[in-house]
Amino acid sequence: MRSQTQLAPALSLTSRPLRAFLPLVGAAAGCSAYLNAVAVAGVRGVGPGLALRIVLSGILGAGLVLLTERVISAAAARWLLPPEAMPRFRRMHSLTYLLFLLLALGALGLRLDNRAWILGIVVVFCLVNVLALPLALDRPTQAKLFSSLGWLVVLFFISGIAALIYQVTWERVLFGAFGVNIESVTLVVVIFMFGLGLGSLAGGLLSRRYPDRLPQLFLFCEGLTGLFGIISLPLIRFVAARTIHHDGVGIALSIFGLLSVPTLLMGATLPILVTHLHAHYRHAGKSVGLLYFANTLGSAAACFLAADVLFVLAGQQLSVLFAAACNLTVGALVWKHTRSVASTHHRAHEAVEKPLLVAHEESLRFPVVLLLAGVIGYVSLSQEILWIHGLSFSTGGMPKVFAHVLGLFLFGIALGSLYAKKKTESSARYSGTFLAGALIVSGVVYFSAVPVSAWLGTLQESLGSRWLYLSVLVVAFLSGLTFPILCHFGISRRQGIGSSLSWIYFANIVGSMLGPLVTTYILMDVWSVSELNLFATLLTFGCAALVVLLTPVPARGRLATLTTLLLAGATAVALQPVVSHDLLRKLQFKNQIFSHAQYERVVENRSGIITIESSPTGAIIYGDGTYDGRFNVDPVIDSNLISRCYMISALHRKPERVLEIGLSSGSWTRVLASYESIKALDVVEINPGYAEAVLKSENARVFKDRRTRIYFDDGRRWLNRNPSEKYDLIVLNTSYHWRSQVTNILSEEFLQMVRAHLKPGGVFYYNTTGLPDIAHTAANVFPHVVQVINFVAASDAPFDLSREERAANLERFVEDGQPTFAASPQLVKRGEELANWPLPELATTLRNRSDLWSITDDNMASEFRAGVRFYQPEKGWGALFARPGS
Repeated sequence: MRSQTQLAPALSLTSRPLRAFLPLVGAAAGCSAYLNAVAVAGVRGVGPGLALRIVLSGILGAGLVLLTERVISAAAARWLLPPEAMPRFRRMHSLTYLLFLLLALGALGLRLDNRAWILGIVVVFCLVNVLALPLALDRPTQAKLFSSLGWLVVLFFISGIAALIYQVTWERVLFGAFGVNIESVTLVVVIFMFGLGLGSLAGGLLSRRYPDRLPQLFLFCEGLTGLFGIISLPLIRFVAARTIHHDGVGIALSIFGLLSVPTLLMGATLPILVTHLHAHYRHAGKSVGLLYFANTLGSAAACFLAADVLFVLAGQQLSVLFAAACNLTVGALVWKHTRSVASTHHRAHEAVEKPLLVAHEESLRFPVVLLLAGVIGYVSLSQEILWIHGLSFSTGGMPKVFAHVLGLFLFGIALGSLYAKKKTESSARYSGTFLAGALIVSGVVYFSAVPVSAWLGTLQESLGSRWLYLSVLVVAFLSGLTFPILCHFGISRRQGIGSSLSWIYFANIVGSMLGPLVTTYILMDVWSVSELNLFATLLTFGCAALVVLLTPVPARGRLATLTTLLLAGATAVALQPVVSHDLLRKLQFKNQIFSHAQYERVVENRSGIITIESSPTGAIIYGDGTYDGRFNVDPVIDSNLISRCYMISALHRKPERVLEIGLSSGSWTRVLASYESIKALDVVEINPGYAEAVLKSENARVFKDRRTRIYFDDGRRWLNRNPSEKYDLIVLNTSYHWRSQVTNILSEEFLQMVRAHLKPGGVFYYNTTGLPDIAHTAANVFPHVVQVINFVAASDAPFDLSREERAANLERFVEDGQPTFAASPQLVKRGEELANWPLPELATTLRNRSDLWSITDDNMASEFRAGVRFYQPEKGWGALFARPGS
């Protein structure tokens, strides 16, 4: 190995071209990023201010690139690579900065949201540099690196990335097939977790039976998971299409059959690798903490990677293929690891075959450990569910909330695992007081998080959500301490490390499964948000009490801890009425709260939160914190644009069978029921709480109409399960296009499903909520499209009703025995306006627009691609420099 002095000329020669090359790349990337942002904002015209900002962006880009290069090179030289490998690594590393020049595609008409685009490039940049590290080494050094246990930890991190991408993608596909109602969601989540639990038991059994083949077993799990990932989405859709008509048991068995193989394989990896590492470290806490940290950190990273990069730039299928590529890459590198271990004569089974040693006497009884692992699993997942519930309500159902909460939660658990690893290394004695103390602090932070967030949101909207995200991180960190500590001090020497860990992991997952089953499916129908918040807090304190009562704790410490728990619990119960006052209003309206009237009523159940606000132009109804309509059927007041509903008179000559997806305030249902030509009106609503809200309003009359039938189900699933139902008109007053899971009722696949349920000449009439991509998608499925305000009507037949036919149809709206548009002079005038409403054909124009997305189940464009546009080159950066008015 050459000395640092001998390498100096080589390093100098390598750095000279870098001084010229890297700043240019950074400057070009910085200017491109700024121009993309300006193009998206629609700014036009060159001026001194714009030119100066472009120059400053270039300087900033160059500085960031040089700083990044210096930091990465210093880190590689300090911790990762020998001196003789640095020149080669720096040459390869410098080429990776060319990835940032992809930002210049904005000049060719690729208009992208900078956040997603830059984040995607950074992720690829990091992955390429990780792969460049071993390529910079000579063969002997490569063999040493590949045979190291640290390399296995890195691979388990990548494995965690793949596992979480699979989870979030497969769940979305299954929700699309079986519905996003709470029953389907609970079923999918529970079965996924149950598969992981069974996998952990299988991994423990295999690690005990084949202790000399642990890396090979890990290789088998990763490779087979990757192969399943490649075919997973078509397979899931194929099976779902053939089991959609089954009962609950049949669907559960179908989902379990689909997910059993990959979840078993993913669940088996932790006990297998822990056993392998324990053979070298001889320390359960260190082995579990290190691997749990790496895998959970990978899963946390995958949450942000999926929501902010892969779903934005790639879609579902490419996301799953990326995860499969991670699995197969890990498999190949594990194979390299096993070959390197064999070539350097470090045979893993020689260490594993030695008698199992532990750094401590068994401190905790194994049944107690299983009980605590299960209870802590239930507490943690219940907290996570309630975090997502609260943030979804506060943000109105933003699609990235789930991924961001889960990512921060997993990141906190990863940090907690890392701290637990250091804790068990520095102390050979179990400290029940420490564990109970962590749970007490966790409960206190959890109890105060939502109320404090609601209060901060009234001061500044973003403060509330940031505080809640920070609280998620803190609570997860404190919860993450428990699992490695329980494993370290509770491993049974009789069963062995892998088998014991598998049972503890299984108990933890069984407890976690109870979260969606009990908290979501049962308690959310009984208690309000504030009551659930108190319940989860007291449950956390109860878990701390179990730690104190069932594990070795000094008498003085036990008394002090139990006293603290009683005081904390009593304080929480006493403060609950105070912190719950106006909680929902603060979360929903934030800093606008004082300009809004009080709620008339609130309906909370497991399907969501419905709030109703009084208003002189019709009470406003909100679903999960987002506007969902008004109680108004008067087209003159038209505060909810109810005139769009009366416009069905211009879309179909005589609709007799009508399907309405979404009940909301019941105003549309009431108008449809007043249309004399309609002989059957079917209404599908996902949340039974809306019916409860409508029952206490004037719109309750719709439930007494014998023509009206109401079904509580997911709209897409209902259509799937009733293929023989055909309608003249299908109406969908959908929620906002950006809300979570709304792709399921906006995509091409859904529109094709709707088309199959229409009679000849039937019309699909639905809300675009202002997103032109929705109308573009309709034009790609139906040959004829017209627009009414923000609604589009799509059909296989042209919209050719004459003015006289429209006027005659408007006379068929009758309520209380009197024609609606003859009740007053204002209504007569309004009827004339609706009869003369222009309905130009838009299908051809919409189909020819190249700047719009056609929404599909795969690309989820309405939820994730609002900031991503493709358009003509002349509308790229060139538009910035065009003359005003050109």
